[in-house]
Amino acid sequence: MPVVSIIISIVCALLIGSFLYLFLMRAFLFWSAGRFANRRNYIRVGIAAVSLCLAACCLNLFNITALILLHIVVFALAVELINLPIRAFSHKTKRTPEAWNKIYKCGLVPILITALLISYGYWNIRNVKETYYTVYTEKTLPAGGYRILLIADLHYGNAVHLEELQEYCSRMSEEDADLVVLCGDLVDESTTRAELKEAFQQLGAIKSKYGVFYVFGNHDQSNYRNNSDYTEEDLRSVLQENDITVLEDTAYEIDSNLTLIGRKDRSEPREAADALTAGLDQEKFLLMLDHQPQEYAEAEAAGIDLLLSGHTHAGQIWPAGLLIEPLGFADSCYGYMQSGSLQTIVTSGISAWGYPVRTEGRSEFAVIDLLEQP
Repeated sequence: MPVVSIIISIVCALLIGSFLYLFLMRAFLFWSAGRFANRRNYIRVGIAAVSLCLAACCLNLFNITALILLHIVVFALAVELINLPIRAFSHKTKRTPEAWNKIYKCGLVPILITALLISYGYWNIRNVKETYYTVYTEKTLPAGGYRILLIADLHYGNAVHLEELQEYCSRMSEEDADLVVLCGDLVDESTTRAELKEAFQQLGAIKSKYGVFYVFGNHDQSNYRNNSDYTEEDLRSVLQENDITVLEDTAYEIDSNLTLIGRKDRSEPREAADALTAGLDQEKFLLMLDHQPQEYAEAEAAGIDLLLSGHTHAGQIWPAGLLIEPLGFADSCYGYMQSGSLQTIVTSGISAWGYPVRTEGRSEFAVIDLLEQP
């Protein structure tokens, strides 16, 4: 980890720990009602030690304990903001509303709201839905068009395990798809070698006419950890064993009407979009897979008709999804969009990364019906 990141993590943890000390101290004084006045110094030391331990949990923000503490701090700060005008009004009237005084000092509001939100997020990430899209084109397609299953961001082992994945894949097989596209981050640096095999045995067995196709995301090849339980050779071997076709800056002719183009992830050196479509028959429908939903203008200029992506998780933890597009992290955070001749779909993913909870968006797999314009 870079030195700057370490310093930022330490500073953030200390700020969180300091706020938690004040929060816990106020709550203790409220609930103890002065019963331990003669031991207040010992109590201060004890609460300081607890706050320091909790702050240490926030040195790595990508764990569930840190997420819970961050939510408590944020909601406690919201209570503080509400308290400011109430205190200002009370200063003028010389009287603080007794009910509010108890709500403010007891410390339960931030904890209860956090408990409800995290509980919802735990349920929501496992409540996988089907999302249906219909995409029309003026290009020639066979009668009935194509049905495409779009799956991304499984991050197998985080919130989804074998029993759940078997159920999801069974549901997907019932969709009678023409092709299945895996749009990156199906596994990550926390996935074990055994889980790697489990995941792709199930995904490779999803029923479809033309097979299962895969583009890597920024996590599949364990780019963020040197001691991952599986190697890139393990990954490629398992994919081959399960008849999953990997597309890395390559085009694959599905049939005489449809060409599938898979890009390397944007985090890796890769070919430009127009280089991938050079020499392709532009009369065919050009379907591109790109894990990260960026460079839409380049894809449109290259003649791509439909671009499928994942990566954003539709935010995953509220309010991240509201910031993704304004801050330039993606051209689209979620759903269907049309820009000129280019149509795009970004899936929120069938699970999510890091935290086994989702408080924004929903877990899904997308079913896309590609039809000729009537």
